[in-house]
Amino acid sequence: MRCGRVSAEAVLAAILSAGTLSEAARQLGVSRMTLYRVMASPRYQRLVAEHAESVQQLIRDRMLHLATKALEKLENLLDHEDARVQLRATELILRHMIQASVSVEREELEIV
Repeated sequence: MRCGRVSAEAVLAAILSAGTLSEAARQLGVSRMTLYRVMASPRYQRLVAEHAESVQQLIRDRMLHLATKALEKLENLLDHEDARVQLRATELILRHMIQASVSVEREELEIV
C-alpha cells in the first residue's frame, strides 16, 4: 500500500537509516505529516512487526551461538590443571543448571 507517493517500505528504510523523523522525511522528499500517515497504515505496521521479529530472531540466534561457545569454554575448564579453576567452572555450571531448572519449573506452573 502506498500513501501518496511514498511506500511503507521506503518510509521504514528511511526511518531506520535516519536519526530522526525529520531527517527521514528530508531523505524521502516528503513532509513529516506524510510520514505519520504512512506510519499509521496497516502495511507499515505489518512491516515494522516483521522487522522487529527478524531482529529478535537474529539476536536469539546470536545468543545461542555465544552460549554454546561459553559452555564449551566452561567444559574445557573442567579439565584444567588447576583444581581451583575446575571447581569454579563446576560451580558456574551447576549454578546455571539450577537457575535454568527453576525457570522451567516456573514456566510450567504458569502454564497450568
